[in-house]
Amino acid sequence: MLYKIIIRELCSKYIIVFIFLFIYTSGGFASNLNIETPAEDSTPKLWKTGGTGNISFSQGYLSNWVQGGESSISTLWSLNLFAKYKNKRIQYDNTISWKYGLHKPGEESFRKNEDIINANTKLGYQSSSNWYYSIMLGFKSQFFNGFNYPNDSVVISSLMAPAYLQASLGMDYKLNDKFSLMLSPISARTTIIADTSLVDQTKYGVASDNWFKQELGAFIKAIWKYEVNDHFYIQNTLELFTNYLDKPQNIDVDWEMNIKIKATKYITTNISTHLIYDDDIRIPKYEEIDGVKTQTGYTKKVQFKELLTVGLSYKF
Repeated sequence: MLYKIIIRELCSKYIIVFIFLFIYTSGGFASNLNIETPAEDSTPKLWKTGGTGNISFSQGYLSNWVQGGESSISTLWSLNLFAKYKNKRIQYDNTISWKYGLHKPGEESFRKNEDIINANTKLGYQSSSNWYYSIMLGFKSQFFNGFNYPNDSVVISSLMAPAYLQASLGMDYKLNDKFSLMLSPISARTTIIADTSLVDQTKYGVASDNWFKQELGAFIKAIWKYEVNDHFYIQNTLELFTNYLDKPQNIDVDWEMNIKIKATKYITTNISTHLIYDDDIRIPKYEEIDGVKTQTGYTKKVQFKELLTVGLSYKF
């Protein structure tokens, strides 16, 4: 249908641009609400903005190495931005993060091993000392094509394929700047495969005759930050979702942990882990047939990723 084509094109081309503009025009939004800008430095600032950028690079070279192995090159770029507003009982938080990593094993070409764009906006109205009535919007996707290496001929992910849009309504518990807990009994999540001719939508739980899937359920998001000292920092983000309409006992889990160790002001070591379980996602299953690794079907498994990087970090 024509309307589906129009919606798909709008999603794939403009949604990420919209997210960036949404966050960076937050100041203009505040001014339209007649929020006065502090006239003196002693007056508390209503807006707090900032972010961090990281660049890491690693390289290993082997030549005639009897014990085996191969040369490799890898790099990881990340950017995290935030804009937070607080005035009396209103709190408005915006965050956006992007990670992109490349890896080159031996004589092979560069391969993508990290590509995540994640944006969230949350508006809350204080009901008591630590509780807020809140509504939260979230978006997750990636920028570039992904392949099931070493097979680099079939695209398994791309821009807006998949993409996840989520709207949640509930209560947000904020103990302090280091801990928050969002409890949402009403949460709507949409999985989008903008280009089904390029990406197999059934791998992500979307029906073969459709390009999106809608779910209604409950959502929990917890963020915990812990600073051991000025040089050691840990952050955990846990998201849980259950679909009321289909197998509510199967809970989707998305848990990400980041550990940052600062050697100097600009040089840091980062350890990150990411665990995902989604009952709708199909993981390829392989078996050895006549000495050849062959895909024999699909299964459901926990996805896990771990990265250790050393590089430059800049906070602003």
